[in-house]
Amino acid sequence: MTKKTAFVHDRIAQEWGAESVLRHLITQDRHDEWTLFVFYSKQTRRKVNDKTYRIVTALPRWLNNWFITCNTRKFFLLSTLFDYRNLMFWFPLLTRILSRKIKKYKPDHIIISSFAAAKNINTSIAPTTLYLHSPMQYIWENYYDNLHKLRFPIKQLYQFAAQYLRPWDKKKRQYNTVLFNSEYTQSIAEKLYDMSWEVQYPPVDKVFDGWYSPAVWHQYFIFVWRVVRYVREIDKIIMLFNKIGEPLVIMGDGPDMWYAQSIAWPNILFTGHIEDADEKKKMIAQSRGLINIAKESFWLSTAEALCSGVPVFGYNGWATRYLVNESNGYLVEEKDERSLIEGLEHFMHMKFNKEKIATEAQKKFFA
Repeated sequence: MTKKTAFVHDRIAQEWGAESVLRHLITQDRHDEWTLFVFYSKQTRRKVNDKTYRIVTALPRWLNNWFITCNTRKFFLLSTLFDYRNLMFWFPLLTRILSRKIKKYKPDHIIISSFAAAKNINTSIAPTTLYLHSPMQYIWENYYDNLHKLRFPIKQLYQFAAQYLRPWDKKKRQYNTVLFNSEYTQSIAEKLYDMSWEVQYPPVDKVFDGWYSPAVWHQYFIFVWRVVRYVREIDKIIMLFNKIGEPLVIMGDGPDMWYAQSIAWPNILFTGHIEDADEKKKMIAQSRGLINIAKESFWLSTAEALCSGVPVFGYNGWATRYLVNESNGYLVEEKDERSLIEGLEHFMHMKFNKEKIATEAQKKFFA
């Protein structure tokens, strides 16, 4: 008899941290058949281990495709209205639709990879495993920061949505197993959802195992992740390096790329997203340090940098404070631009043992 797994994820846009964890979860599954259920996807099929599987969206296919078009080609007003990030306003409805589609599929096992609302699907359908990347940070820890950056009418809609999403998100769900991507996520989930299970770090690419670069070959700093203003503070990072004039490489892509490029000075280089792991490893390892002032539950690039012997500059909060200390980086309090500049100048003059950084990180992430 064929055994079926329903994988559930929030959205498929690009191969970033959460999507790479999803791929890992899929490769570890031993069932005969699986289907991926998401709210929104740029793909209709996905290939893993030389097998191609279908992706089912909560949105009707025609509407899903319209969102893709509006996010790929910029239309005045329409692209703002049909930004996939606005789907958060409809999460309760989309979750019910997705749950019905999963029930119709009749899976033997459900595996949820959630960084937003995927955790809230109907878990009574089949035994369920939850891998929690983070709660919906934009209605919890990052709410006031995001509110400050929004403008009318999205700001008012955002305030309204948070009021009904918070009690909905805190409703009790039954899971057979829960895994957290970091100690930070574990602590937040315990506070919000009264859940206390084990931490399982996201898989770091094996090219970073057993290797580090003993020297700094170039004088640039590096940022590696999605280019977005929210959570990852790309605008704040760019303004910081505009001010100090040090070279910065931004390796990544995202919905705010046009804005990031428009405010960046010539000392900042954009490479776009680099798929090749060896090339990515080389660029990280040859840098002076990774810039991470993100408000994240876990940042895979931080792990990759540390495994390469590269120190990290970041905020003394969120997941970063569990990974970075005085021996492998420097943490600053989130205050104003002056404190960031002073902190970065201090970081630039610190001496680090790259071999020790790499050895300790590889022990943590590859043990």
